[in-house]
Amino acid sequence: MKRLTTILLGLLLTLTANAQLEGVISQGVVSGGYSAEYQAVYDAMTNPPAADTAVFQNTMVVALVAGGFWSTQWDVFYVPANGRLTNAYLNWIAPTGDDNLTIAAATVTFEAYHGFTGDGIAGSISTNWNPSTEGTLYAKDDCTVAAYALLNKNETTVLVGAIESTYPIIALYPRNSGSFQGRLNAATAGATAAVANSLGFSMVTRRASNDLETYRNGSSHDDATTASINIPNTNLTLLSRNASRYSTNTVGIAMAGASVSDADAAAINTIIEAYMDAIGEGVQ
Repeated sequence: MKRLTTILLGLLLTLTANAQLEGVISQGVVSGGYSAEYQAVYDAMTNPPAADTAVFQNTMVVALVAGGFWSTQWDVFYVPANGRLTNAYLNWIAPTGDDNLTIAAATVTFEAYHGFTGDGIAGSISTNWNPSTEGTLYAKDDCTVAAYALLNKNETTVLVGAIESTYPIIALYPRNSGSFQGRLNAATAGATAAVANSLGFSMVTRRASNDLETYRNGSSHDDATTASINIPNTNLTLLSRNASRYSTNTVGIAMAGASVSDADAAAINTIIEAYMDAIGEGVQ
């Protein structure tokens, strides 16, 4: 039933995102109002978006909440693909908390509704969230990291990552030497398989100490038995792996939290892609 509900919500989100907006809000939210979860985000924005963008954002949140993919799934959820820079920093799970984004180097650029782009040299964004000390849903053998890339890059760089000394490592490589690679809490290479491009929603999940799986745009991509060793005791970063592997890609959405199933990965991708399509930035 959960999977059917999620599929229906994803379909509803897609239809809503492409309709003319006449105050349409889904799943019991009163026309002209927002869900409690999105209202908290909206209230934390120093310069809230126009009504059309807010509706798209609210509908995405409503679908994620109804599918069970919100406060019980993610510790952090960022939407750099936002209309205004100040709004692009917020952790939507706890927007008034201390895990909002800060740009670690001024060479990171922001484009409205597109996201943050790195320079491949020093550009990095800190989430100010340490998965080792602040992870409540993210655990050593039960975790997920995911991000939406808007550019097609083939480079040995990380879209989302963290490294403590030489290891353990968290790393999402959308396309490294022709292959998508995901590492979570490990010392050695994780799931790795060839991809045609780096575009869209990349996800890596760990369900056990020796059970790692990657997904591209909602579909299972590769499995690995790479063993976990520990969670890196350092802040997770976007467009880098702390002070290394700087990316020149653009990150539109990023998140980290508990592990997901195949059905979950597909449903989350449908919801995320519908939002990106609605703002004119979808690449799948």
